[in-house]
Amino acid sequence: MSTAQVPDLLRFLSQDAKIPLATAMGRVIDLQKSRLVTPEQISKAELKTLQDIFKEEKLAKQVFNAAKRVSKKRAAPVQGSTSSQKKAKGSDRGENVTPFETECSLSLPASSAAEDELLNVVLLTNRAPLVLAFAVCILRYTMPEQPISSRLSLAQAVVSANSRSKAVSLGIASGDSAEHEGWGEGQPVVKVLGREIKVLKRWDYNPREGQPTKEHCTEKNAILPGALDDILGQPISGDSTNTPPLWGIDLEALRSSQESTHRGASKVIYRSAWSQQEATE
Repeated sequence: MSTAQVPDLLRFLSQDAKIPLATAMGRVIDLQKSRLVTPEQISKAELKTLQDIFKEEKLAKQVFNAAKRVSKKRAAPVQGSTSSQKKAKGSDRGENVTPFETECSLSLPASSAAEDELLNVVLLTNRAPLVLAFAVCILRYTMPEQPISSRLSLAQAVVSANSRSKAVSLGIASGDSAEHEGWGEGQPVVKVLGREIKVLKRWDYNPREGQPTKEHCTEKNAILPGALDDILGQPISGDSTNTPPLWGIDLEALRSSQESTHRGASKVIYRSAWSQQEATE
């Protein structure tokens, strides 16, 4: 399953099929093993297969009918052939991007400025981007096996959790947090900056998949010793106890997605497929 498919599958199950997100998250691995990761694939599957995965005939039919509905809508002709072709080309590019290319596209720039130059630099920003940048840098040493996409994801998850705590302390937010209410219970946990973060393990995701024979990401990274390991994560040996690549889970968004049909799974998992500018906003 590609990097983008897990959030897309969860979005389909929670928004289109109206499956509770907690239930959907528990079925992702089974769907992946059955090679049912898109509405099109699910719509062509045997209903019995879905019943075995979801354990309930009602849920299986719900997912099956939603998959048929979504697939039919996507197959319908759209006005404006030019825009359709452009969209199709964009989709093809996204589907053909390898994990190696995805990770390299997220590589962070390295400054060549001298200390004297940096002393004269003044940045006006709020707290969140600083915590995000600090967490990403810390994870480079505390979880060196994690690729840059996972480090950005985990860093953003801890920023969200810290923001919730800060909002409560300032009286901006009230009530129990999603974690205290039991959201994400049973999910694996890692510690980032001393805070426990619920995660999804990205099984079968290899950030080095698609790596060319001549090791390079971009021209700037090619001249930096060890740049690839910083981006792709330190290689994991077969008997290593290190965890696979991870996604950080936003428990507050998970709870909100069940309270409003307008806010689905798109923000629940902190994906890192954004531009460098978005990463610092």
